[in-house]
Amino acid sequence: MDMLHEGAHVSFRAIMTSISAKQHPENLLPSEQYCKHLEKYCAYLKYMYDMFKAGKEKQHVLKGVINLHRPASHHAAKAAAVAAGKQQKLGDKH
Repeated sequence: MDMLHEGAHVSFRAIMTSISAKQHPENLLPSEQYCKHLEKYCAYLKYMYDMFKAGKEKQHVLKGVINLHRPASHHAAKAAAVAAGKQQKLGDKH
């Protein structure tokens, strides 16, 4: 039932997007940019499919998708913080 509910929302968004594109064609993205967007969207769908196929729980898949949306700078800062924390722990033991 949830899947049907979500599908209805997706269909509504598609209809509204089509109406908006017809009324305001100047707001359309260039085709290369739109293709990049679709490729990223397909990659997210494949990621979710593969995770569920591997038996992952919904909460883990959601966390993974959220991480996919974060910029590379977020992951670099997080890795640096972890490395700094490990370095500090090593310094505390001596």
